[in-house]
Amino acid sequence: MKSSLIAGLVNETTFLKLCIILLDKDRNIRETAIKALRYTAITPEAFFYMSKNHVPLFIVRSIDREAKANFLNERFQALKLISHWIEANSSSVPKIFFQCLTEIAASTADDQLKKPILEVLRKGSVTCTELCAWSGGFKVLAEGITNPSYADLSESLVSTFLYLFDGPKTRCYIRFSDLGSLFAIFTETGSSEENTKKEVLEKLNAQLALAKHAIITMVRTWTGLIFLGS
Repeated sequence: MKSSLIAGLVNETTFLKLCIILLDKDRNIRETAIKALRYTAITPEAFFYMSKNHVPLFIVRSIDREAKANFLNERFQALKLISHWIEANSSSVPKIFFQCLTEIAASTADDQLKKPILEVLRKGSVTCTELCAWSGGFKVLAEGITNPSYADLSESLVSTFLYLFDGPKTRCYIRFSDLGSLFAIFTETGSSEENTKKEVLEKLNAQLALAKHAIITMVRTWTGLIFLGS
């Protein structure tokens, strides 16, 4: 019953009105509008209407706001809509989504959304491999493997790369240079400043351990061994 009621809302007028609401100055209203877009995006037509009414531009505008606590919920709702779009209708995902996610994930700024963005980018690399490659997403994902802040994601990131290596239609989008960070870490040196030396060395050791585990995991498979050795 609930799904049939939602299906009845899937028309161009609904999405046009929601698009207008995304311009509201009240962030709580914008959050609600983004939620409504995600709940009503259940058919291919829904994604077509969103693209036609330039919804992706407004979603990127929401997720690209300052990394402040008062905008966190709005940005998270925007990310959930992007994730839903990637999962539900990967063939129509706008390029601007991957460009935005890659830029935020690659930034050095402390952002609470970087970890969930990496996870969405990882999922998107499987269903939208070409877009991920176009945006530089594979380089960002490889860097995430050796980031101690996201150590719990490292294993799934490595598994995703191995899955993509195994597919003839996906491995062609990954360049060896995208994985350069896995090997570059072995030539890094710590700072000589006494006040930061311990902290830098601890981070470096953690990165080395993650890189070592990732490389060993890859070379234990035929596809990983062939890719790294090619």
